[in-house]
Amino acid sequence: MEKRSKLIHSYMNRIYLWVFILILFCSAGCGYYLLDPAPQTSTPIFISVKPIKNKTQYPELDWRVTDAVVMELNNWALIKISKEERADYILTGEILSYRSQIPYTYDIAQNPVEYKLIVEMGFSWIEKPEIFDSEGQETDRKSKLILHLIEEEIYRVYSSDLGETKRAEWQALELCINRITRRAMDQFLGIGISCY
Repeated sequence: MEKRSKLIHSYMNRIYLWVFILILFCSAGCGYYLLDPAPQTSTPIFISVKPIKNKTQYPELDWRVTDAVVMELNNWALIKISKEERADYILTGEILSYRSQIPYTYDIAQNPVEYKLIVEMGFSWIEKPEIFDSEGQETDRKSKLILHLIEEEIYRVYSSDLGETKRAEWQALELCINRITRRAMDQFLGIGISCY
């Protein structure tokens, strides 16, 4: 009987220990959050996004990248896309280089299994001042910041389906543009609105 009582006591101690660890883990949190951290102000930031200029030989990149930038900005609660007249800031950009189909990994027969895609972009960030100064004179743009960013992504090669490989390339491009946009906004606004 005493042996059984010690065994039950031992099991109960283990259960209490695991419950304590679980409570400690749940209450401590892991530092991640689901929503963007809000900056000091809760007023929206209005941004006008100009079409991204394509400095490469790939014809579809300009509109694909512009769409990806706008879609990424729309994910943030405090950023609103607007026309230039209403915008607090104007974002312009250029695709400086685009390299895709760079073999990354190979199978046993030395056929590419994955490609690497590299995107290089330049962004200009223009803060719009009040249209008129205190004397009623029209003012120029207040400040202009320029960033040069590079991102890369790996995507799968579908040897039997070139269309599927191209779709994988466009998805890799979108991931690169999302990261580039987050990095640019973190630099331009300095409020840490994205989480990695």
